[in-house]
Amino acid sequence: NWSFRIHSSSYSCPFSSCGSFRESFGSIPDDVQSLKCKHVVVASGYGEKTLAAYVLNVLAVKLDLCQLVAPGVWRCSRWQDSQDANVTQAQLSRVVDEARRLRQVSWCVTVVVVSDEPAFLAAFAEWSLKGRLLVWSTRLLVVTRRPLPEVRDLMASHWTFSMMNTMLVILEDALMQPSFFGATVNVTALSYRPYWSEEKNKDSDGTSYSGSDAMLLKTVAHALNITVHVLPAVSWDQVTELVMERVSFMATVYHVVLPQRQLLYDYSYPYEHVFADFTMATPSLTSRWQSLYDPLADEVWASVLVVLFVVPLLLFARRLLNGGTDEVTRPEHEAEFYKRISGGDAAHIAIGTLLAQSVNKRHIVSSASRVLVAAWLVFAFIVGTAYRGNLTAALTLPKYPPRPETLEQLVRVADK
Repeated sequence: NWSFRIHSSSYSCPFSSCGSFRESFGSIPDDVQSLKCKHVVVASGYGEKTLAAYVLNVLAVKLDLCQLVAPGVWRCSRWQDSQDANVTQAQLSRVVDEARRLRQVSWCVTVVVVSDEPAFLAAFAEWSLKGRLLVWSTRLLVVTRRPLPEVRDLMASHWTFSMMNTMLVILEDALMQPSFFGATVNVTALSYRPYWSEEKNKDSDGTSYSGSDAMLLKTVAHALNITVHVLPAVSWDQVTELVMERVSFMATVYHVVLPQRQLLYDYSYPYEHVFADFTMATPSLTSRWQSLYDPLADEVWASVLVVLFVVPLLLFARRLLNGGTDEVTRPEHEAEFYKRISGGDAAHIAIGTLLAQSVNKRHIVSSASRVLVAAWLVFAFIVGTAYRGNLTAALTLPKYPPRPETLEQLVRVADK
């Protein structure tokens, strides 16, 4: 929005960062700023965080459209190159005409144009020239945040800016930051390492403060341009009591947020989080018979037991199918190989080969028995190799019980 105001007296500065603009505005000769002079402010793009809002707060003015709302106060719509340009130009023409009449009846007039929009500045230059708003005795102050290369051509191409009594002020973004101009802020604190510590100095500097909280406070004070004054205190109760009594602005030492404390005072910002942890000694490992069982999974052990039970049955069943004797392959030893294979012999063959023990080959004479025993030997070799490797790894790298991660797990482990 364009805001137009005729200002006829000195202005206050409620906005925190108006010092630099006041210095720039103060560079105009003193007779212009006297009470006999009138100030005409034309601003575009009015909003909470715009340059117009910044300057209008400096001048204690807050307006928005192009209709007369008070003596010398107009409200204008926002400049834009659109189909409503004729309406906008008519409104600007009306504003310039009203300002010109004020200039004619005033001892002196200072016109302040505030905008970040080159189109608005160009339109003002055009209509101020057409409306004969400015004469040589009229001061024109142009305030913008546009870089100088962007406004140099604009200033040179318009008569109003290049040939009239015009001053250009370019505000940097840093000027828009809050500033309290060295205001004193009372705080309370006591030594509490590593957050706050005091050191008495014999020189004129007095007491110096160090620690994380002190460094944080110094950084904030530098950014906001405030002066920190540490009030004397003898106890922590007095530290917080002065805050509750509004004598101290805040207690600048780390305080834990507790419900009973929140009933007495507020907290600024949680800038440090503390976590509750617990520690336990590494559990000692004792010899357990389960260590022999751990190298293989439950499913593997179950499969081994099933096969270990089936193989002796197959060997014993082979003897029954042959009428109690095995097929003789060596006639010269016929009397020796006609001996029957018992259930114990079949179990001895299966268990012995699984444990890498030798077996009595006199019972393995038929082709079917040899194929069965060969398959069992391959199975026993694979299982035995895997078991020995896993057992060696388990003994080399001991397996500790899982670490408790929650309070419930901690209680369960501690109760054992």
